[in-house]
Amino acid sequence: MTECLEIRVPMRLESPNATRGHHWSRRHSETNTWELLISAYAPAGHTTWSLVASATLVPARHGRRRVKLQRIRERRRVFVTRVVPSNRNFIRDEENLRFSTKPVNDALKRLGLIYDDSRRWLDQPLPAELVAPDRRDLTIIRIERITDAERTAVR
Repeated sequence: MTECLEIRVPMRLESPNATRGHHWSRRHSETNTWELLISAYAPAGHTTWSLVASATLVPARHGRRRVKLQRIRERRRVFVTRVVPSNRNFIRDEENLRFSTKPVNDALKRLGLIYDDSRRWLDQPLPAELVAPDRRDLTIIRIERITDAERTAVR
């Protein structure tokens, strides 16, 4: 069975048009928010973070500490599902839908859950979109290890 991790974050994944033309710090802030929310809503336990090689606490600027993660050099598959209040909130443009995952992918890379967000290390199908029965925003992130059989089939 493929090892996987599913994280449900109660935040809407926005279209890249929402931050297009803004200062780079706005996009950076969005990635920081996703990083914080993914780490907060990830299920607790050692099996969750078994996708990470190691973690150490290191000093950072301004006297704060942060966790430094060593990423595992392996290919991963990431499925993203946007759950929105209404179908009017769907991202109709396929390219915008695909690019909407950029801040999530950057956050997953920083957290060590994927090695890199390039195609060499990441297999990511087009995000799915669903209407929420409770009319609340939700983003579901499912990370899977790509098995040895799948790796050899790709080559």
